[in-house]
Amino acid sequence: MEKLEEAMAVWNTVNLTEIKPDRFDAEYFRKDYQDNLSYLNKTGGTYNLGRLFNHINRGSQPSYAIDGTIKALRSVNVGFMNFNETRQEYVTDSFFEANNRGQVQRDDVLITSTGVGTLGRTSVWFYNDKAYCDGHITILRNGSVDPYFITAFLNSKYGLLQFDQNYRGSSGQIEIYPYDISKFVIPECLFPYQQETGDYLRKAFELQQESQSLYQKATELLETELGLDKITFEKPKSYTASFSEVACTRRLDSNHFQPQFKQLINHLQANFECKKIGYITSLNSRGVQPTYVENGESLVINSKHLSATHIKYDILERTSKGEFEANSKAHIFKGDILIYTTGAYVGLTNVYLGEEKALASNHVNILRLNDYSIDTTYLALVLNTTIGKLQTSQHIRGSAQAELYPNDIAKFIVPIISEDKMEAIGNLVRSSLENSQSAKILLKKAKNRVEEIIEEAAKK
Repeated sequence: MEKLEEAMAVWNTVNLTEIKPDRFDAEYFRKDYQDNLSYLNKTGGTYNLGRLFNHINRGSQPSYAIDGTIKALRSVNVGFMNFNETRQEYVTDSFFEANNRGQVQRDDVLITSTGVGTLGRTSVWFYNDKAYCDGHITILRNGSVDPYFITAFLNSKYGLLQFDQNYRGSSGQIEIYPYDISKFVIPECLFPYQQETGDYLRKAFELQQESQSLYQKATELLETELGLDKITFEKPKSYTASFSEVACTRRLDSNHFQPQFKQLINHLQANFECKKIGYITSLNSRGVQPTYVENGESLVINSKHLSATHIKYDILERTSKGEFEANSKAHIFKGDILIYTTGAYVGLTNVYLGEEKALASNHVNILRLNDYSIDTTYLALVLNTTIGKLQTSQHIRGSAQAELYPNDIAKFIVPIISEDKMEAIGNLVRSSLENSQSAKILLKKAKNRVEEIIEEAAKK
């Protein structure tokens, strides 16, 4: 039997003079953290972030309002050099004007500052729109350096290690405070290149905005074409369902019989040719639980790779060639439609537009069309907007854990419009994806350039 490689212990020693009154936990002095700071100091002069920005402060708890028009940014809305509208909340103009602390200005650097898995995400608010940060986000403002360049550094491996080193608390709740962020070390060798690295981000953010705009145009065109913009959906406090409806559907939950669901179907069937998913697909099934293999030969798409717009192609995971070949029913091909089927974001739908074959995980449902006259990108958008969302709400099962099963997806009704209009809508979504992917390439270039400059300086 082959002898297993023994794990080697790693430790570090520090001088008593290096231990500060506020940090004497061993984690803070981990060898990789100390090596990171030593490496940055080898590049020449360094600055602490607190010397480069006059304003490093947290936002404050917003008062959310249904009729608000100004975005309230929470940790969930801030990504690594991007923003999203996941569970988006809003505040009113009056609240915004009365509370200065959380107000966001264009070119502010925003850092998520609490929570395992969320702490340390950094982006720049590159919009002209007003926004308000909650108390879990730190705002950097009034800097003497390019905020876009600083954002690229904080997203590099040399910045991310400093987030890991400086947070406080245990696994229950971790925090990184403005004081801790102000201590971050920034190499002076980067300063002559801040315009170059900052421009990568500025161009990337422009492409992100264009991507969002194109997707929104596709959604608006779809809803206008289908007349959804003219419907006011009924939400009465009470409603009834006939015994025959209950018997035919075999559903006893009241949610399934909400009037708005019937109102949607009646509208579609009265105005358009409609088809059930079950009649236009050759495949409607979930994937398999994959065995993940780092640097494996085959791609894996799981539910966390689906989003409100496009598949997150840059973070797809991998499995072995053998695992892929052993699960042919879970294979994903270009043009397949993928649906999030379990949990909080059930019903999210994206079309796979990659060239490489992939494997679907067990919480991803694959739809493969047998009607080649239907634009698959168009159909994915139908399922990801009002028509799909309402039918998802109607057909999901479970309470604590929402589930959408293939046999229920087969009952979804989708409107079929002219081929040229389907293609026009699909083209907008495809162009949106192209812009999104181009932006990600530029963001990666910015991080790589920062790391390259640091590594060149450290060699001298």
